[in-house]
Amino acid sequence: MAQDNSAVAPCHAGTGAFVKPFLDAVRFENLRPGVLLGVGRFWPDLFDPALFTVNGIDHPETMSKAIAKRQAEFLAGRMMVQIAQRHLDVPTAQIRIGGRRGPVWPPGLCGSITHSSAKIACIVGTDPDALVGLDLEHVADDNAVRAIEKVALSGPEVALLRAQRCLDYATATTAIFSAKETLFKAINGRVGRHFGFDAAVLAAPPTPSAVVLGLAADLGPLFPAGRKFRIDLRRRSSYLLTWYYCAGNNDNPTAQGSGSVGRTCHSINVATDPNTAVS
Repeated sequence: MAQDNSAVAPCHAGTGAFVKPFLDAVRFENLRPGVLLGVGRFWPDLFDPALFTVNGIDHPETMSKAIAKRQAEFLAGRMMVQIAQRHLDVPTAQIRIGGRRGPVWPPGLCGSITHSSAKIACIVGTDPDALVGLDLEHVADDNAVRAIEKVALSGPEVALLRAQRCLDYATATTAIFSAKETLFKAINGRVGRHFGFDAAVLAAPPTPSAVVLGLAADLGPLFPAGRKFRIDLRRRSSYLLTWYYCAGNNDNPTAQGSGSVGRTCHSINVATDPNTAVS
């Protein structure tokens, strides 16, 4: 699928000269039929509240009171989803804010939105019952690595990451943190209650393309302790992207262990080159 740069900022008033687009470098790829993964870049300094109207995106009152940077992040995410809806040939419905501050997907759609600094990404699909999670992180520096170790990793997980040789330690640490964020986004709505980083643990050394997490806590009939999840991983420059997608008809309450990883909720095969858009 070709690059889509159709989301542009309005021209300077009275000059007729176009400014750099607020959202650009947008690329989408097909993860499977009816499911798109998109990554783009936005420019917070080019944010203008008028862009909500220009792009036909609701500007919630609660969001209008937020700082400009937060409004820019919100707008960029909704613009990415709007582009995905166009490519999926579905109505460009509004993505509203839910009670837990997360996006509320309209009937017939599922998805996840994430951002880090000026990077923005989304997954949008046409299976409303799918489990979907997505997270984008800047590879942690030394201070951030120590913070991740403290809040998101157990002693055995730290030891496993230090012993592995597939990824450098900062990348591996960031990948596990991001994978846990992705899993939380994917299943939190079904679990129906808050759970912490310790609810999922690293089940195997990470690879450049995947992190396998296992549930250390019983989170309900669909998510018993021991169930494993293969979280896809991609690094591009100084950023990491992790995602999980499991079709609704594969959400088997009895699936545990390798069933969730390889058979029941298998990982999506995507292009290994992040510059390649799969048609």
